[in-house]
Amino acid sequence: MKRKAVVFCALLLSTFGHELLNRQKPSHALLSRVHSKEECRLECIPDSGNSSNLQIFINTTTNLVAVASTKTEVALILDVNSGLVGLFNAISHSVIIINIERSTRVAFSQNSTWNKSETFQQYFQTLTSLKILYEQGEHQGEKFSDSNITQEIAIQITFVLKILTSDKYSIQVKEALEVLVDVSKNLLKSLREVTEIVKSQVINTNLEIKELIGIVNGLASFVKRLNGGISLLTKREIRLDLDIIINSKTAIDVFLYILLQLKSSKLRLNEVLRDGFDSPQGFFFLIAKLGGNSTRGINGILTILSKIIALNQRTSIESVVIALIQFFGNSNGKNFGKEWQTTIENLSRTIKQLHLNDILKKVVKQLQDIRNEKWTENHVNLSKIVKILTNASTPIDSIVKILAILQKVVPINVSLPFLLIEFVRLLTTKTGLELIVALIPQIKTNTKTSKSEILRSILRAIDIKNSGNIGKALKNVPIVETIYSELEKSVNKEAHLELNVVIGEKASRHVLLEIRRILIKAIRDESENDNSGHSSLENGHQHSKEHGKVKQNGKSH
Repeated sequence: MKRKAVVFCALLLSTFGHELLNRQKPSHALLSRVHSKEECRLECIPDSGNSSNLQIFINTTTNLVAVASTKTEVALILDVNSGLVGLFNAISHSVIIINIERSTRVAFSQNSTWNKSETFQQYFQTLTSLKILYEQGEHQGEKFSDSNITQEIAIQITFVLKILTSDKYSIQVKEALEVLVDVSKNLLKSLREVTEIVKSQVINTNLEIKELIGIVNGLASFVKRLNGGISLLTKREIRLDLDIIINSKTAIDVFLYILLQLKSSKLRLNEVLRDGFDSPQGFFFLIAKLGGNSTRGINGILTILSKIIALNQRTSIESVVIALIQFFGNSNGKNFGKEWQTTIENLSRTIKQLHLNDILKKVVKQLQDIRNEKWTENHVNLSKIVKILTNASTPIDSIVKILAILQKVVPINVSLPFLLIEFVRLLTTKTGLELIVALIPQIKTNTKTSKSEILRSILRAIDIKNSGNIGKALKNVPIVETIYSELEKSVNKEAHLELNVVIGEKASRHVLLEIRRILIKAIRDESENDNSGHSSLENGHQHSKEHGKVKQNGKSH
């Protein structure tokens, strides 16, 4: 069976994903070097060759799961049974293993581990557990903790995480261990629930590890909501193909695939879906999770809609705004109208063919309203929002238009200040820089001005004396002045309001304080990263080799 690998480049709205989005890269200057009225432009070079091309290895006999970049010869291996997680580097023969439950960690280098003489798949097939390697590390390696970690080990962890996340997020060296632990906990928790119901296999994907976490979490959540849960599938010996689930084009395709697997196992779908699926909120929430809460393409539309339906209950306006920014920032002007219509038609037809109209009565009614463009939830006209999401238009206008529709649920004088703050926050990250230029092409690009200099010039130019008037305070601020000006035009055009009035005196002071806080933190983080040698990660394998000399065969060098 031929399958097309689908690229999901979304930013998962999990704690991990949001924290990664707000991590900055190092600079080479200090805050004191800022000059007032410094002229600068934003430099943003899109990374066209940044797809991850990872391989996922699943052995359901040993309960080992690995995420590997065979091109750069690094891997993350998770031992589901023991709660151990290992980072492997074939170049240096170095291994870092952490015990999630006991919070103990070891690092060592040993020729008997994965090396360049064999493929990762060959090495993975010989592994039965990480316990032996962990015990070996305790005797021959270097023990470390959250508060006592060497620079070499931290750099090694950061380097591997950069590879597994396609270098989309700038992870600070000082936070590398914390991020690794968060990633591992998230994956282990969901893998413990799904390894019993997936096949042993090798999967090629353009996902990066954060996106993988989202989909695995979504699968675990979905199966638990079935009447009978995971035990229902294990009793029938149902094994799902994770390759199909990960690389399907939309979350609805995944939903239909799971239904067909249950049906082919002679399960009564009316009984299986009896609880937890026949409500607009619950259904869209679970479908969005099956797509990893992606904010790209059809899955992005599903994610945004699920958040709007649950607004002020499961989700906040902040979550909706961030999803909108990511969706429109990555849409590249694509029109999703025809694809959306086809997806909804396929879902409706399959539900009918599987005789699920009665058990999914409310969902069927909802799908009919979607097709007839009469869909409303909580007094919000979702059909209008769908039309905006599926039709190519000016990104910033589309975002403002949706926030205006949501006024019945969240006042626009609450959502717009947050939107402005998030726009400025985008300037502090690599991923964010690409998004803000996509959203507001009027931002000038292509100069040699470094990002650190841009942030300092912005901070210095904010007119605190006019803090009660957001327009005046940002009038001469590099780049931010353009952001404010374009947002002001969109608010006037789509909401028929004046931005300076919407963001009143009190809100203006709050917005400016938050912007200053974001900029100061970003500048400090960059300086700390620079001082900790983060820039040397550009030659990560060199550090990997140096780390391999820390302890080998129990001897320090």
